[in-house]
Amino acid sequence: MKRFHRFGRYGLLGVFNTVLGYVLFVALATLMSQLLASVITEILVQSFKYYGLGKFVFRAPQRTRPSPLAYLISVLPGSLVLFLNVAIFSRFLPPAITGALGILVSIIYYKIFKALYRPRLNN
Repeated sequence: MKRFHRFGRYGLLGVFNTVLGYVLFVALATLMSQLLASVITEILVQSFKYYGLGKFVFRAPQRTRPSPLAYLISVLPGSLVLFLNVAIFSRFLPPAITGALGILVSIIYYKIFKALYRPRLNN
């Protein structure tokens, strides 16, 4: 049951992070280029997610969390796949396939984060 709750908290964090990222991107894109706004938004949202994973999803104390560098290295490949999914794949593939790819990347992210935090979990 704890796994289900943890995965539910991961989903809630993802929804909140998506909304936050969208609002930040729209606000920044009105002030600068979309590419620069996208990079700044990604950095801010991933930073928020790093702390959200430690405090809300896995509830790991600050001293036992993976380093920010280990976290960023773990999310870069998935972020690249999601970028390619939106920028390129969505032009040639139906929405059901690109949506499924996004969900698959999210599930893989969860597994990676779970592995990063596993030695630090109390359950």
